[in-house]
Amino acid sequence: MSTMFGVQKTPIYGSFGEFTVGDNANTVRAKYILTKIKPGNDGTWENELASQMKPWREVFNVEELSFDELLQRELDDSRVAHDLIPYLLGESGNKAKFFPPILAVIVPRKQEGTGIEKFYPTPSIPDEFVEQYGDLFNFEQVVWNGDPTPLATLSYNRQRSAFIIVDGQHRAMAVLALHRQLNENWGDNAFASYYDHIDVTSEQVKNIELPVCIIYFPDLYEDNLLPQEQRIDLSSVCREIFLVVNRSAKRVSEARTLLLDDEDIAARLMRKTLSTLKNRGKREDELARIYSISYADSDTEIGQREVISGRLEYSSAIALHKIHSALSFGLDGAFRLNDYEDISDGRKTRNSNRPAEILLGTKIENYPTLPRNSGKSLPPQEVDEIVEKLGDMADKALMSLFDRFRPFTIHNSELRRLRMLLLEPDFRAQIEQKKVYNLIFDGSGVRNVFESHYERLKEERDKHSHEQQTVPAHLQHQIVFCESVRKALEDHERKFQRLRACEFFKINLNIFDSEDNREDQVELSQNVRKLFQTIATQAFQLGYAMAIFTTVEELKRGQSATTSFLYPERLKLVEFVTDIYLTALNKYFSPKENTIYSKLDGYIKEPRSSVFDAVSSGLRGLLAMSVNEINERQWRFFRYALLEIVHSQFCWDAAREEMKRINDKSALELYKAAIPRLVEGIFSEREKYVNDAIEASVKGREFELLRMRTEAEEQGAGRNPEQIRTTIEKLQNARKENAKKSADSHLEASLIDIEDKESMTRRLSKGL
Repeated sequence: MSTMFGVQKTPIYGSFGEFTVGDNANTVRAKYILTKIKPGNDGTWENELASQMKPWREVFNVEELSFDELLQRELDDSRVAHDLIPYLLGESGNKAKFFPPILAVIVPRKQEGTGIEKFYPTPSIPDEFVEQYGDLFNFEQVVWNGDPTPLATLSYNRQRSAFIIVDGQHRAMAVLALHRQLNENWGDNAFASYYDHIDVTSEQVKNIELPVCIIYFPDLYEDNLLPQEQRIDLSSVCREIFLVVNRSAKRVSEARTLLLDDEDIAARLMRKTLSTLKNRGKREDELARIYSISYADSDTEIGQREVISGRLEYSSAIALHKIHSALSFGLDGAFRLNDYEDISDGRKTRNSNRPAEILLGTKIENYPTLPRNSGKSLPPQEVDEIVEKLGDMADKALMSLFDRFRPFTIHNSELRRLRMLLLEPDFRAQIEQKKVYNLIFDGSGVRNVFESHYERLKEERDKHSHEQQTVPAHLQHQIVFCESVRKALEDHERKFQRLRACEFFKINLNIFDSEDNREDQVELSQNVRKLFQTIATQAFQLGYAMAIFTTVEELKRGQSATTSFLYPERLKLVEFVTDIYLTALNKYFSPKENTIYSKLDGYIKEPRSSVFDAVSSGLRGLLAMSVNEINERQWRFFRYALLEIVHSQFCWDAAREEMKRINDKSALELYKAAIPRLVEGIFSEREKYVNDAIEASVKGREFELLRMRTEAEEQGAGRNPEQIRTTIEKLQNARKENAKKSADSHLEASLIDIEDKESMTRRLSKGL
């Protein structure tokens, strides 16, 4: 009776085997059953397994997953719908219709909320051929005539179990999509529209089967303390398997690799920051959230280096990893204003001495050096402590930037407004608006898949038209749907950008947003877009973090050589410098008054509003005289620019008042003592960029053509070589002099006045 009326478990049949994961003391056993799934409606156990096998995104709510549970690259439904399914249906010209096995791990779902449990229930083993893992699943080796066979049965609880596909989710999705199309059981699935154009019959799929290798780990159960002491759980072994099987398969993006990498401490630090952003609840609704961070996960996504123009993400996993690598493992020279180590180059962020120095005064100060790739070779408890301490240090600066820097706070506020709007019942009831929410708030990869799908649909339509065939109704329907989604998406993004721009410059949108103001609206949007495109780059964010940590290192140098610089003091100084710098920067990037304008007036007309506009007078204009495009290597410029802004006449009073408010006398004394060195460094950097601008004025194609034309004119006038050389020198000197004047005008536009070192030092020290 207990079997009949107790927990029901669905059987899977196949052959079984074993292997191990890990090495030495970290080894855990893995058992598997090699079975299959079939699309169809015959009611077989293979059909049932196809109904139960779901992609990761459908098993759990992605918003509630920790980054330790995020195992896979995002599904490319466009590739599945347009490449893999036609292959299975024999429409691609290939005779074979076979996929190699997919790998899946059976795991226990959490009983409350979403996510997975770390361990299986403690098993009972009634005999040597049977393992019973509570109500979750049973594994039984088939015995025939008293002899064990290589066959087995795995019976699983459909309510409590989930199957994590660690390899082959695109192959699996192709079979699952056919199964769902045939049975019309997509339900309220946000991704069903990618497959609407596929018409399939039972006859077409009757010979399609997908081999599945289902794995479980008999050592990872609740009462087994050994793997728990080694920090080995179901998430960690799934990550390990994913990395191993994908090393020789289709390249996994750099961002996704970092999400899975346990060796690289900087990758763990990145995940800590992402987890903080992701796990914020309703009480922290005013702060930055994960939906404004891009994984930079697409092979074609330029966001791998910079944030995509026009998108709403303002940072990326790659950028955060690079920042953590620099702050915790950068070479010493990177933290000196009069020196230079390019910590955008990964080879310059392998300094094993720096983390050991940062951790002085903590429970883990016993390491003389700490290599960046030691995340799996050190005791797990100590790795956790290292990540916590180094991460807390860096996040003092990073999280404050995303939460408190005025441009980002406005962006966050408008993003929340848009999210709440799209969650309203009227919008959720519209399929186009529901898809827009999916494209904006469910990760940048979703948007890339949608765009790819739309392009593939248009190619199919054009192919039919070219061959003078009628475009199928279901294909035309999908294209119309995609176009309506794109229009709704563009409308929301355009409104978002107008609202953000008006709030930033204190413009009344209701008055300003009229047909009579089209030219002004374009100017407003362009002005704000340039600012946000700049602050969303790796160069800016790395430069900001390095400005704070370089200053802290400079404060440390003011101490006696015999004085220890312990972790608590360093952390306090990072917080101190972050607070005063953000206060100063927020003053610089704010109107002088709270007047709301009905036209382009006020802050937007001030030169400082164009500080990061390459074609206007300002600090970015100074850089543009020698460097056309921003890439991550320009972090040094932004470190200089931010230090220049913070210590400018416009901002310093606000910084000084913040110092007094904090009222940390020891930190204040250290900063006052460091002012001459900071000024020396700022002037050294300023001179570098001015000199770069001057030298660039006599290099390049434009000046070369001018020189050649001048030489030809001089030769035509009968001048001798010496006279020609003198003329060219005068031409060069004149160009350099004009370049110097232009560079000075760029500085004056952003800084109002250019002081000498002594005047600047006196001004900064006054009142401290």
